[in-house]
Amino acid sequence: MRTKFTNHLATVRRRHGFTQLEVAYLLGLDARQRVSRYELEESDPNLDELFVFQAIFDVLPHELFPCRFDLAKETATERVARLIAMLDDDTRRLTAHKQQYLREALERIKRTNAL
Repeated sequence: MRTKFTNHLATVRRRHGFTQLEVAYLLGLDARQRVSRYELEESDPNLDELFVFQAIFDVLPHELFPCRFDLAKETATERVARLIAMLDDDTRRLTAHKQQYLREALERIKRTNAL
């Protein structure tokens, strides 16, 4: 079963008076169905489409799809922590640098959670 994510695409689109078909045209699509699926959270936009949304509506992707961003942060936090642990036995200098960078990444993620 697909997890539902809250997004603000329909709200932003309506605020600026655009129809789904007009947004589809701006994305280079022939029909409005994909825009509808994004709004109903049945499908996720690709990276290019996220950039088009940002350019047109002046809204960052993580603001337009905040719950999707939260899930990505959770996944990244888990993977970063596991990689730090995997690198623990490696004593090379480059490994220490990577671990330090990953610890800083965890702190950056925590700061975005506090916003």
